[in-house]
Amino acid sequence: MNGKDLVQGKKYAVRLRAQDHDGSIEKVVFVGVLRSQQAKVRWVDGVDSGREGWIRTQQLLCPWGERRAFLRDEESAAALAAEYRRDRDPVVEDAIDHVMTSSGEVGGYIRAWREEPAVIQRMWSRAKLKGEPLDQPGAFADRHGRWHLSWRSAQLWSQAFAAQEPETVNLYLDHIERELLAEGHVPGEAWKHDYLRTSRPAISLARDWTRANVHDHLQREVQRLGTIVSRAVSYLHETGNHHHARRLEDEYKGR
Repeated sequence: MNGKDLVQGKKYAVRLRAQDHDGSIEKVVFVGVLRSQQAKVRWVDGVDSGREGWIRTQQLLCPWGERRAFLRDEESAAALAAEYRRDRDPVVEDAIDHVMTSSGEVGGYIRAWREEPAVIQRMWSRAKLKGEPLDQPGAFADRHGRWHLSWRSAQLWSQAFAAQEPETVNLYLDHIERELLAEGHVPGEAWKHDYLRTSRPAISLARDWTRANVHDHLQREVQRLGTIVSRAVSYLHETGNHHHARRLEDEYKGR
């Protein structure tokens, strides 16, 4: 916790060893003295009851009354982090970062997708995704009300958003490519050309996502034109223009 948020006489949950993620926490009272990111506390329960000592403020997890909610959040966040470590692809992650940044909603994506509900809900709507964000596997709302979504949900959103707003995404990708290319010619900034080179796989992937719905659109357009041609052929037959009807049908079918 941040030292400025501590209240004298209030009970807090403390974890003395960072590796203890099995729920083993202790109850202490903040005595009211701070020094160099350390807080003086008094133990309340157990063999150390009544003992006072100094601990790092980061070892204070939360007010004692929030400890169960804190542990639930910690467990849920650990599951999302494990999925990220297992499935992470650096190129896909960079592509997600590009698409999220292009949206103007958030500053990008690095390791986790956690935002205020209104932001994620708006992003979800812009991507035209069905269902609710919190219905996604592993998604949860923490005790502070922020939403946390998985690595896979971030990828799902990025692909859907790029397909729905290709101009938005491509405008951003064009901008960063031009910027890196131009700045790389400045003396001492040649590293930006190398960065652009290594960024190209992610940029290319993000562009592929923007084209995801083009094929579907073309298919629908072909079907629409096919219907129009079929109606025209039928109309010509009905009016006795059989020669023109057969010619139009042959041209449409490429015969």
